[in-house]
Amino acid sequence: MESAIVSGSAIVGVGTTGCSKSHLTPLQLIRQAFYSAVEDAGSDILKCIDALIVVPPTIGDKGATSTVIASELGILSSLSVYLTDPMMGAGPISALDFAVKLIRMNVVRAVAVVAGDSFTSLGGKEMLKRMGETINHPDYQDFSQPIVPILYDQVAQWHMKKYGVPRERLREQFMMVPVLMSMQASRHPGAINRRVITLEDVRASRPIGKVTNKSECAWPADGAGACIVARKDLARDCKHKPIAIHGVGTSYRPFFLPDPEVFDMTETFFPARAAARQAFSIASLTPLDIGLWQIYDCFPICFLRFLEESGLVHEGEGGEWIEMMYKQRLSHSHPDIFPVNTHGGLLSGGAPWATPAIFSLIEAVLQIRGEAGERQVTQPDPSLVYANGGIFHYSAVAIIGED
Repeated sequence: MESAIVSGSAIVGVGTTGCSKSHLTPLQLIRQAFYSAVEDAGSDILKCIDALIVVPPTIGDKGATSTVIASELGILSSLSVYLTDPMMGAGPISALDFAVKLIRMNVVRAVAVVAGDSFTSLGGKEMLKRMGETINHPDYQDFSQPIVPILYDQVAQWHMKKYGVPRERLREQFMMVPVLMSMQASRHPGAINRRVITLEDVRASRPIGKVTNKSECAWPADGAGACIVARKDLARDCKHKPIAIHGVGTSYRPFFLPDPEVFDMTETFFPARAAARQAFSIASLTPLDIGLWQIYDCFPICFLRFLEESGLVHEGEGGEWIEMMYKQRLSHSHPDIFPVNTHGGLLSGGAPWATPAIFSLIEAVLQIRGEAGERQVTQPDPSLVYANGGIFHYSAVAIIGED
């Protein structure tokens, strides 16, 4: 199933806790982010919010449903719609899709999208168990294993075999992704890792899969984010110039991975291509028009596949593009050299399970407003945000910018 949208609404407020080892509950984090977004939009927006869409916590508190969170926020009685988005890591952008549709149908005036989770209070064994239970792959029921890295590792192996790139060269290109993200995160005050790492650091980290090391895994964190979408007539009265939603595309594929040894996944498996094509079509834009890319990078293979699925580079050339960007970024520090994941992505910015795409969306909003400080890109408009859920199960792509 796939969908695409056009919009008569706009993003009017954003708020985030940043990523950290806070040891707060998801509910506490979401409350902080929500009221930060209300303050960002202007407090009058609170009385206009009549819908809430929640990307539910799946690690820190599975009981935090949309009604529970609405009660915690103190807005349950004023809501006519409250929804829970099921698309995991793609949820924040899928929720943006829902928000725009609700406003477009004149069902509501303003929608709050919230997402948050907690990792750091869990021990390693409990974290692996909850992650494994969330994916619940029929072939991987031993939840003491790092199931999520293993499954992404399989896709990385398939990519190596499919495009015939020498194994050692592509491995190094994969390793360049967390190095690049650490460079980006070093300029963001809300990133959980602000230390720039090297290829040697990545190479020396513990193997998690056949071609994946620990430093190539998303960085566990606690954190939450919120985004308020409102009708354009309401948006005019908010604090900031509204950010237009030019197009959103969502897509999903069969929930469990085919065997990469016997199945060609290029056209039939990855949903990001369909989601990106929808978003570009609705926005009447192409990859060449995008000024800032916020790409889901839970593992380097996810980042690389979107480069190719989006049409930014040709099939099989994502690794070469990464290598080119790595060399340029080593030589030059200006944000325009690498206008990608300016907040550090999941690999250094932080990854509270299904939450990270809302940080990408918030970063894009701040960039378009010109509020990104030392990481400010000169021409971030329009910005693209890609979110991935599960093991390439769900994809959602949003293109936003000035109206």
